[in-house]
Amino acid sequence: KATFQFHESGDANENAVINAAYLEGNPFYMVSVFHLLQRSEQSSATSLDLRIRASSPARIEAYSGDGELIFIDADGDGTFTSPGDILRSDTDSDGHPNVPFLTDSDSSSLELMILPESLPVNGMLDIHIESQSDQGWRSDSVDTIHYHE
Repeated sequence: KATFQFHESGDANENAVINAAYLEGNPFYMVSVFHLLQRSEQSSATSLDLRIRASSPARIEAYSGDGELIFIDADGDGTFTSPGDILRSDTDSDGHPNVPFLTDSDSSSLELMILPESLPVNGMLDIHIESQSDQGWRSDSVDTIHYHE
């Protein structure tokens, strides 16, 4: 099942990932999943800091809506310190990818390409998508990819 996190607090989130997916995996090809990122009309953010982590080791590639590479996380641990990791979009130099919002738009899109190192033990691979807020990291959505043996 895919989960989408609703956050109840006194303050509305200014920026968020607003969808989640449940997908069937293919052990021979990368699975593609698309996400919409939204900012409120009050937000002046030009990009959104993201952290994307896999429940088991997996290669995660992220591309902006116009096809530009944002990052490659070779092992899916959400950090960019492992061999093979590439971080191409980090406009605030904090070590986390920034997904730019489209010019004159309150939204942006993100494509994730995912390939596990091996079939997950239970056949399920969860991809946790978190965005950074003033209070720290916030879980926005969890994609689940089901792999059949």
